[in-house]
This record gives sequence, C-alpha cells and structure tokens, in this order.
Amino acid sequence: MEDLSRANSLFALDLYRALSAKNAEGNMFFSPLSISAALSMVYLGARGDTATEMAKVLSFSSVSDVHSQFESLTSAINSPSASYILRLANRLYGEKTYSFLPEYLDSTLKLYHADLQAVDFIGASEESRQLINLWVEEQTENKIKDLIKPGMVTGMTRLALVNAIYFKGDWLQKFNAQDTKEMPFKINQNEHRPVQMMYQKKKFPFNYVYDHRLQVLELPYVKEELSMLILLPEERQDGSDPLLKLESELTLDKLHEWTNRNNMDIHTEIIVHLPKFKLEVESSLAEILMGMGMTSVFQGPKADLTGMSSQGGLFLSAVAHKAFVDVNEEGTEAAAATAGIIAFLSSVMEDLSRANSLFALDLYRALSARNAEGNMFFSPLSISAALSMVYLGARGETSEEMAKTLTSTINSPSASYSLKLANRLYGEETCNFLPEYLDSTLKLYHAELQALNFIGASDKSRQLINKWVEEQTENKIKDLLKPGTVTQMTRLVLVNAIYFKGNWMHIFKARETKEMPFKINQNESRPVQMMYQSKKFPFRGIPEYELQVLELPYKQEELSMLILLPNETQDGSDPLLKLESELTLDKLLDWTERDKMATSMTIRVHLPKFKLEVDSSLSEILQEMGMSSVFQETKADLTGMSTQAGLSISAVIHKAFVEVNEEGTEAAAATAICLLGRARAREREFQSFKADHPFMFFIRHNPTNSILFAGRFRGPS
Repeated sequence: MEDLSRANSLFALDLYRALSAKNAEGNMFFSPLSISAALSMVYLGARGDTATEMAKVLSFSSVSDVHSQFESLTSAINSPSASYILRLANRLYGEKTYSFLPEYLDSTLKLYHADLQAVDFIGASEESRQLINLWVEEQTENKIKDLIKPGMVTGMTRLALVNAIYFKGDWLQKFNAQDTKEMPFKINQNEHRPVQMMYQKKKFPFNYVYDHRLQVLELPYVKEELSMLILLPEERQDGSDPLLKLESELTLDKLHEWTNRNNMDIHTEIIVHLPKFKLEVESSLAEILMGMGMTSVFQGPKADLTGMSSQGGLFLSAVAHKAFVDVNEEGTEAAAATAGIIAFLSSVMEDLSRANSLFALDLYRALSARNAEGNMFFSPLSISAALSMVYLGARGETSEEMAKTLTSTINSPSASYSLKLANRLYGEETCNFLPEYLDSTLKLYHAELQALNFIGASDKSRQLINKWVEEQTENKIKDLLKPGTVTQMTRLVLVNAIYFKGNWMHIFKARETKEMPFKINQNESRPVQMMYQSKKFPFRGIPEYELQVLELPYKQEELSMLILLPNETQDGSDPLLKLESELTLDKLLDWTERDKMATSMTIRVHLPKFKLEVDSSLSEILQEMGMSSVFQETKADLTGMSTQAGLSISAVIHKAFVEVNEEGTEAAAATAICLLGRARAREREFQSFKADHPFMFFIRHNPTNSILFAGRFRGPS
C-alpha cells in the first residue's frame, strides 16, 4: 500500500501544479484520491498505449498490483470509527444493452467494491444523469450536487465510473468560537479582504524550513488518524508571489520531509490564526489530464479500452470532479466526487465521418468552381444530414446515385460551448407517407413530421418552416426558404439546422486587435481588424505544398478551427486555388493529425475578425456532382417515402453564417429540401502564422473527426 500511497501523492502534486497553472490567482480544492480511484477503474480496462499513458500520468509505473493495493486502501479508509466519519465509495453505471466483459465487472466489484447498475443511456440519458447525481449526493451527505452537468451523458454514453469520498472530523484541539474575530486576509501586497479568523494557543507539531522561508503546521483531528497539514510561506517584500514560488519548488520528498513528525517540534506552544472558510470547486479534467500526457484514452479512434469490452470503440469523453470543504472551530467537513464518462465511437460512425468529410471536399470544390474569387462558408454536415433523409426513401438508380455522391452524435451539449443539430420534416397534410419511412426518420434522425397545408397555404407554411430554422440557429439563419420556393405542388420539406457557439481555449485580447491590410491578391489589399496573440498552438508546416496548418482549439478541445494558409506566391498565381485543386481527404487528415503537429512551439498568430453569411442553391451543383435522377420528375424513385409516384426534389437550399472574433466563434447553417408531386410537368522556438492573405478553414468535432463547417476567407467584401 506504500507504493500506491506514494503514487497517489505524486499524482496529487502533478495535478495540483496543472490546476494551478490554469488558475494561478484563485482558490483551489480537489481530492486526488477520488480522481485517481475513478481513473484507476478506467485503467483496469485500458490496454496498450492507453494503459501506458495512464500509468505514467497516475504515477503507477512503479506500483506492483495497483488494483489490489486500491482494494486494501479502500478497506482501510472505510474502517468505521466513532470519532470521525470517513468513507470512499465507487459505482459503475452501464448502458443496459451493452456487453461488458464479465472479468472486468468481477474485478471492479472485488477490487473497487463497485457494483454495476444498468441504466438506459440510449433512451433516457437525462434520467440516467439525474440518477447518478442522486447517488453522489447521498454518498456525500448532500454536499456534492449536480456533479454531472446536462449534456455530459448522451445516447452515446456506455459507462459512467463514479467515485465519492466524504470526511467529517473534529479537531483534537478545538478552537473557541469566542476567540474568532474579523481580521484582514492579505490577498497580495496591495489587497486585503476581511475574514473570520479563528485563534488558539496550544502545542501543535510545527516546523520552520529556513531555506524556503516556510512555516509548516499540523492540526490533528480526534484520534490523530487524520490531520490537516498547512504550508504557509512568508510574505515577500519584493512583490513576488510566495505561494507560486513554493508551488514551483515543492516535491514529494520535500513534503514528506517537512511534514514528518520526527522532524517537527511538538513541545512549543504555537499561536495559531486560521481563517474559517468554505470552498466549493468544480473542475472538468479532460483538458488538464491530456496536457499531463493522458491523451489517447480521450481520442475515439486511438483509445484502447478492450479490457472493458471486446466490442472496441470506447473512449473517455469526460472527467468531472467536484469538491467541497468547510473549515470551522469544531473541525472540518470535506467531500468530493469524480465521474469518468465512457462513450462509444463505432467503426460505422468513423465510416460516416470519413464519408461526410469526402462529401465536404467534393462540395467545396464544386462551390469554388462557381465562385473562385469570393468568400465561402457552408456546413457539409447540415447538407448531408438533409440529403440522407431523402436517401432513406430513395430506391433503385436514385438511391445508388445519392450514395455515390454522399459517399455514404453531435448533440452533446457542454457547459463550455453550444452545439446542436436538429432535423424536421414538413409534409403536405393530404399526402400519405409510408409509416415505416416516418418511423425511420424519427428513430434515426430524430426528425418528426409536422403536417402543413402546402396546397391551400403554401406561403404561410414557408414562414412557419423559416421560423423553426431561426429558433434552432439562435436567429442567425433567417428566411432560409425564399418566397416561391414552397408552392401548392410541394409535398415534403426536409430541414436540417446546425448551430455552434464556442469560446477559444485561448481568447484573443481585444486591445491587441489592430487595423491591418489583408492582401486579396498581389495587386489589391483591404483593411481588416486583425486579432493577435502569441501562444503554444498545434502547428505544422508542409514545405512541399508551401503551406502552414494551424489548429485553434475551443474550450475543452472537443472542437477546433483548422486553418490552412498557403504561402504567398511571387508569380501572380493564386496559391489558394492551387491548394484547393491539390487537397485530398487523406492529405487533410494527415496534415491536421495532432500527433504530427508541433505543440510545444510558441506561435505568433494574426487572424482577421470576420463575419460571413452565404446563401447557396445546391440543386444544380448536386446534379453536376452526379445526383441527377432525384431532381427529374420522370426518373426520381422515392417510393420508400410514399406509394404515390412522382415525388422528386425541386430545390436544395442552404444558408450558413459564421462570426469569428476575440472570444471565439458563432456559426450556424440550415438546409432545406423541397419535394414536388407530379401534377404538372520543423520545430523552432517561435513561429509566425500571419493570416493576412486568403485561407481555408474548417470547424471540426474532434471526438468524431467530423467537419461541421467549411469555408474560405478571401477578405472583407
């Protein structure tokens, strides 16, 4: 158990430093034991590189039989005592239809005392989330509420591994409440805030570390099985932050040496002033753990959790942690909980992601051919989602053509960004659609049918559809369907809307934004508001294509903007057109793969603020791409939708909006398809990335590798 104790302490210090780096000025409280217990249950099912990375970050590499030692530790912690309450509990919540390996479930039960509760993540993810949160509340005496936020658990979740720890103990030497007084607490040399300061004068274990100008105090709880250790650095006169200095110098060996009872003075009376305080801190740890080196377990295609299930495709989608502490005259109450959320990325989903990306590039090229000089922005995912609902009802040659052109779980809201994808069908109220088609669109695309009176009130129907699109895209996409698009002959309108709003992981400072020239071509420049920052971003130079590739992650790194910036040419040719003609999906995937990008180099980024709104009528373009028969009344075969012959596509309308600024990005898109009835006829220290000339950009959903939006910026219009 000593090995595990040392490993957990090493992990505690590493995690402390990583959390501190993200929040140098703020309060901090967490339970390293709760976090490593939850992650150890994931580690139990990890294999290959995933297990190696996890062991390294958790400092398990030198621990023999980690899981047996955890069992001993859990048993020791949960020994009942009359003088204090201390308990550690683990539980698994698994999707009821999913097969986990019996040996994995046996091991988690035996070694972590974690039994599996079957829940319906697929059909009732929100109810499952509430059930898990309720268990956490019960285990922590109602101190930890809402551990798992809405959207963390989705229909793709397969397993939640949860740990809760609770402690309540009285001081061995209680403070007298009558001695507590309001006193100033020095935040820094220039700022004070009032606190309720407790006081007592007693013999406590104490150490003064001269070479670090540090006081170390141990405050034992009743029975002395638990203690609070306080490290108090002396104030500095030079304006530097003594706590930050201590954090940077602290090692586990120093901590053990300074707090070893044998090295402490236990005979001197210590005058103790300690503030009463209460903290509640929540942390989303995925980004932090990835920064510490635990990367592959969070990456769908790379994660190896085959020790949990032989089906494969499992990855860690989130690690939520919440901790509470209340320190007062009587003693301390503390609680914490951690949940590791395991999601499923099937090979079918990978195939779909590749298909959507291929379609995105094909459509990009087709749109570019019609508008070589202009800006461009569209959502390939929105377009293919709408067309896929048509494809569901296509038969024969029509089906084959559509599959060829389309090359045939995004809705996971997060506290750090908004991302939603919505589908809906609007059908003529007198038209009979096949029940199996409507069942399939509802089940597979979450698209319900709303009956409308296209024959008698076509314009009113059009306005109603546009209103739904506006609502789904936070009013960014207005008037998707123009007057005349919907007529008395319309039988079905299939609509998809996608909306995204996210803040950059590293926000640009508005004061750094300056007007600068954007070079449209060799002869023309236009002024833009150019944002600037210097930070470490994933970057890659592709010398053979004279190209720079930059990834700008949004918060939590589930989404990123990818920018492809070709070098300017001296011969008057258009470098962006050359790039567009040479770009293939394999090249794009290769160039933007995180493992092949430099991540430790500071990049000086210049990126224009911009706003684009682009309307596209796609019927002609899709026909040129090979999807022709579905637009022809006499040839279209959509008998999978309705037994009434003569349905064909009359229009495919797409509208997209994007705004990129210092805070982040807001983007929305919508696609509507109208169906007619037939009643008529290398690494350096610094690298500069200056996007002051035309570039391509994509917004990618990293867990599924799906391109949500694609665009090109050629300058302000």
